[in-house]
Amino acid sequence: MKVFPTTAARRVLAVGAAAMAGLAISTAAYAATSSPAAARTPAAAIPKCTASDLGVWLAIDQGNGAAGTIYFPLEFTNLSGHTCSMYGFPGVSAISRGGQQLGATHSQNIELFYAFVPGMKVVAPSSPADAKALLLAAIRDDDPVLFLENLALYNTKGEVPDDDTPAEIGRAAVTRPGKDLTLIGYSRMAHVAAEVAASLAETDGLDIEVVDLRSLRPLDRETIVASVRKTHAAVVLEDDWLTYGIGAEVAASISDGAFDYLDAPVRRVAMAEVPMPYSKTLETAALPSRDDVTAAIRQTLAAVGHRTAPLALGVPQS
Repeated sequence: MKVFPTTAARRVLAVGAAAMAGLAISTAAYAATSSPAAARTPAAAIPKCTASDLGVWLAIDQGNGAAGTIYFPLEFTNLSGHTCSMYGFPGVSAISRGGQQLGATHSQNIELFYAFVPGMKVVAPSSPADAKALLLAAIRDDDPVLFLENLALYNTKGEVPDDDTPAEIGRAAVTRPGKDLTLIGYSRMAHVAAEVAASLAETDGLDIEVVDLRSLRPLDRETIVASVRKTHAAVVLEDDWLTYGIGAEVAASISDGAFDYLDAPVRRVAMAEVPMPYSKTLETAALPSRDDVTAAIRQTLAAVGHRTAPLALGVPQS
């Protein structure tokens, strides 16, 4: 059947997974969860949370604590104001991210904050099938899992299997094999990577391998390194800012595991280092585009003498 990725997620999220990233929790609620009686505290007795567009910052501390806690009953409010309770583990937290004219207050890409914390798991599907499989895996996992939904993928359609086989958290997927270059992305940028690779195969005859990270923590370094050792070149894509981004961790992993195999420096493509604009024109200009990815690929291959067509720069790269 064909369904939207979030529809697939909702089908298996019957138990009501909480949106934890972008959340605000009151001091009283935190104190209640820290007491020995926390496990006996009914949901109705837990104080309501304080809704805040800046709640993501307060939630970082809660997420850090969740990663090292066995049991805690909390009530959260996400950026959109939807509230639900989460008891114990497995704890699944779904959060929408990306642009779509929500401005700087509702467009945070917060995966980096949570992927930084040991004990947390962060997944980012790029297709309807992955949305279902990764959410199933998240629900059944004993650790707190942050499940990232990109707003730009809400209209994406694709085949979803009827069975309830979960994905393996921490395992990337080679969605398109190739030998000329490795193109690495996650969430929306994995989708863009597949489109660009298919387009360049037709126009330039390039054989590009696409790696969809799917899981940001744990990160599947083995699949990344194995691909780059085969292709000898890599471009890393992300919807977030370039500085200190997920792409930096991926590039460092390539340097550690495949440095002697590289024929050109690893390039990174990311969004402009500005708060997300509300204006659609400015938002589009801030986010990495297919043209930006194509330019980075051609520049990388040109550095090793591969035949490429020229294309101007227009996106933060390194």
